[in-house]
Amino acid sequence: MVARSTLGLPNLVRLVVALRLVRPEAIIGVALALSMEDAAIEAVTDTEIIFRDARQAVRDLDWMHQLGS
Repeated sequence: MVARSTLGLPNLVRLVVALRLVRPEAIIGVALALSMEDAAIEAVTDTEIIFRDARQAVRDLDWMHQLGS
């Protein structure tokens, strides 16, 4: 999931809630706009991972994949 600005935050929150209802075991990660702060997103969404750059995203996705194995 990608949040491009705080204007999209309500949609992101609704999506995360819907995913939690349907698949509570899901590991949810989001990619944020550079101007958004992790703490603000963590306060309003129930996500496990916040992706900040491509290299970190690859490492985090590998980690998530290993959890599922």
